[in-house]
Amino acid sequence: MIDQPSPPLSRNDTSFRLSMAKSRLIVVGITFCLAYSLVGLRLADLMLLREKHEPAVSTALNKDNFRPGRGNLYDRNGMLLASSLPTFSLYADPLHIHDPKASAEALAAVLPELNVEGLVEKFTKKGRFVWIKRNLTPEQHYAINKLGVTGLYFQSEEKRIYPHGATGAHTLGFMDIDGNGVTGIERAFNQHLAEGKPLTVSLDMRVCHILRKQLLETIAEFSAAGGCGIVMDVRNGEVVGSISLPDFDPNLPPKSLSDDYINKATQSVFEMGSVFKLITVASALDSGVIDLNSRYDATKPIYCARHVIHDFKARNQVMSVPEVLKYSSNIGTAKIALDMGKDLLQEYLKRLRFFDAPEIELIEKGAPLFPKVWRDINTMTIAFGQGIAVTPIQMSNGVSTIVNGGKYFKPTFIHHEKQPEGEEVLLPETTTKMRDLMRLVVTEGSGRSADVEDYEVGGKTGSGQIAQGGRYGNDIVASFVASFPMNNPLYVVLVSIEKPHGTKKSYGYRTGGWVSAPAVKNIIRQIGPLLGVKPSRTQQIDEQATKLIAHKGHE
Repeated sequence: MIDQPSPPLSRNDTSFRLSMAKSRLIVVGITFCLAYSLVGLRLADLMLLREKHEPAVSTALNKDNFRPGRGNLYDRNGMLLASSLPTFSLYADPLHIHDPKASAEALAAVLPELNVEGLVEKFTKKGRFVWIKRNLTPEQHYAINKLGVTGLYFQSEEKRIYPHGATGAHTLGFMDIDGNGVTGIERAFNQHLAEGKPLTVSLDMRVCHILRKQLLETIAEFSAAGGCGIVMDVRNGEVVGSISLPDFDPNLPPKSLSDDYINKATQSVFEMGSVFKLITVASALDSGVIDLNSRYDATKPIYCARHVIHDFKARNQVMSVPEVLKYSSNIGTAKIALDMGKDLLQEYLKRLRFFDAPEIELIEKGAPLFPKVWRDINTMTIAFGQGIAVTPIQMSNGVSTIVNGGKYFKPTFIHHEKQPEGEEVLLPETTTKMRDLMRLVVTEGSGRSADVEDYEVGGKTGSGQIAQGGRYGNDIVASFVASFPMNNPLYVVLVSIEKPHGTKKSYGYRTGGWVSAPAVKNIIRQIGPLLGVKPSRTQQIDEQATKLIAHKGHE
């Protein structure tokens, strides 16, 4: 039989088949849409709706929640002091950990600081999120990823890095694991830095390294408990160098802030001893109560009720004001204070901000200690630095005011391009007299071991007793404060060493003249050239050349 060809489709049959094809396409399209919708809903459930799970990426991109990288810290010369680097932190979803013990053993092999038992406990907790370790190193991140353990995930974070380690740690401060400033500049400017804004501090890290090295050597030599050093620009109150020991590495911050980590430069209060005589003499000269020719009988101790005031090395002579400072006479200074009277002495201490905590940016600042009721004995002892305890930064700032022409500047740890105006609290002529007196102490008095050739250093020694249980013990704080160059002061340098012990080299002495003055000398010798301070000999040559050029110009 021969096959007959099929009859051609009618128009109605073709339309039917096209309609069927369109229907199938619509059904397939709806199926795909439903499938993708289910996937999307599942992702939303995992990322947004599950409590205690990994923070959602979408929230990080929201402009209201966006947090830029923490701002960098720089020193006054643009040297990097602190920066934040991207890191990964490890967390686990216990629901996805199939074999807690095996997973814990594998992870502990990569992170040996974590013990297996602790990890198993975390892996079997209820909930969907538990931190394992924050801020992994790149090597740790790679090794953990390579393990292929299910249920372990990574979260992007930041780690604060301090390139200079412990140098300047008390001033810069450090951060907690969640990126918040805990101490120092990091805490004081936490909001500013958290917004990603950089900050330039007043410190010069070259100066800080020199300070720290010298303090470590001095503390070791005299078997001391600790100490601090400050370098301040007398022209604006900026702290160029500040070190407190013992210190710590902010890259590995301490878990608790014990007394060992206190910032001695700004937070500790000390009876500064004879260093304070500079304040008393400057106040008496400025008020007109005394002049350089005033004389005081220091041949006998002063008896006041149960107290006796005597000189450490009695000269048993009548002294002029320059001799009172030169020989560091407690008797002479006490009699100067009595001539001033309680009210006038208090007025000048108030002007120089010795009754309030230092006006600095740091949270770590100590309030001075002084008697609530002042009697004559308090007036006399405070005159030579006993009975009033202040912070080293206040002492540095007070001496800066004495030598800079009489202007008080708020001490600051921030570098400012604009010169502050300052407050006139002393007469310029008082400054001129005090510069000469401070220079005399170094050339002929107790500060001879601080003299630096060609830098015309001036200063004052001090050895303050440390009170223990309301009574003075055997321990002291040995200090020396200096300014240089005295013909045109630019910087003040203060070194205070806590609880030093005498050595064979110091003939058993542990006072400021033997302990801290030589340290200040070494510091000035090194930082002078770095800070661009010209030696007096070079400065005299420059002045002579300028006069010669001016003279020829007139010709």
